[in-house]
Amino acid sequence: MAFKVSLFLFFVALVVSSLCNFEVDGRRILSKDEDLELEQQLNVLNKPMIKTIQDESGDLFDCIDINMQPALDHPLLKDHKIQMKPTSHPKSLAKKSSSTSQRKESPKALLRKIGCPEGTVPIQRTKKEDLIRAKSFGLNFPMLTTEFPGLHLAGIHSTGAATFYGAQASMNLINPKVTEDQASMAIISIVNNNKVILAAGWAVAPKLYGDHDTHLITYWKGDNNSGCYNLMCPGFVLVENHYGFQVKQNISVLDGPQNEMEILIWHDNQSDSWWVSYPNVTKDHTIDIGYWPGSLVPGLSKGASSVSFGGITQGPANGPSPPMGYGTFPKNNFKLSGYFAEMQIIDQNGYLTGLVGSWEESADSPQCYGVNNYGKQDDDNGYVMEYGGPGGSNCGK
Repeated sequence: MAFKVSLFLFFVALVVSSLCNFEVDGRRILSKDEDLELEQQLNVLNKPMIKTIQDESGDLFDCIDINMQPALDHPLLKDHKIQMKPTSHPKSLAKKSSSTSQRKESPKALLRKIGCPEGTVPIQRTKKEDLIRAKSFGLNFPMLTTEFPGLHLAGIHSTGAATFYGAQASMNLINPKVTEDQASMAIISIVNNNKVILAAGWAVAPKLYGDHDTHLITYWKGDNNSGCYNLMCPGFVLVENHYGFQVKQNISVLDGPQNEMEILIWHDNQSDSWWVSYPNVTKDHTIDIGYWPGSLVPGLSKGASSVSFGGITQGPANGPSPPMGYGTFPKNNFKLSGYFAEMQIIDQNGYLTGLVGSWEESADSPQCYGVNNYGKQDDDNGYVMEYGGPGGSNCGK
């Protein structure tokens, strides 16, 4: 149940918004007030740029003065002084093996380099249709109720009384085949008392991104229910000028090369900020993308009560569910399954440790999706979990 509370909370909005939004022929009909609200949101998100860069996919990124970025429009960040780097990084207790396992041969997925000038941050140009799609995907985060049609989960979650100050894992980047009204993703989520949520991972979500590519996804929800995905509202502070949130290359291949992304969400105790970082992008090099200031999530100042790792799918109510991972059930084979490896949590002293304490598997639709938690393997792979499944028309609500 805890997994269904923590990761389930993360994507409740997917279904609620799709049920509440009125559409004709797949297009949202906007009232005048809604249209005005979107125009105001565009003005907040699209700041005056110092430079514009078009990447190889045709996406436009505006290089915004770091002190003028949309995050700082949040009322709680009016006088916020940007923290350019963490005061320290989590410390590892594990000793790395020199052996080469099957998984260790997998390269890191390359982040798409934007390359904005120093003193600026890359923010993808937002259009009105982007906001309309995102609104139907779900920007708000209502309280959890018992069931939501079309949402399915498979993963592991912490149980019992414990406090967490972050989590880290390596996951293979996959591109599940989804329709326009479906989404499939792999997520690390950190939750406190079922209210405050931070999450990061990868997602294929046409309604959110406007394409069928694999993207990095982040989400936050504060104590007062404010929050959003990625940079769709003020809050998340970018500090990295070379990289954005897009990952559109080096996707893994079923029974072929696996390309991984290592994601770390963690609490900087001295500044009370929660950072999103990519560890080990190259040898001993970590990219710190940015952070959620502690003032946005005061409920997490003393740590989180739950951590989850797993896959999530969303489809239309009473419609077919999309594949999760490779669309295969766990096979105890890194080339044939979606996986999380080297799963770790961060303790109150800032140390990365294994999955100490109690952890449980959870798959709400076992006929469509599965999960196998293999626990601690070897020094290369650490704590390993596989997830996935074909989805289909018989997955239940």
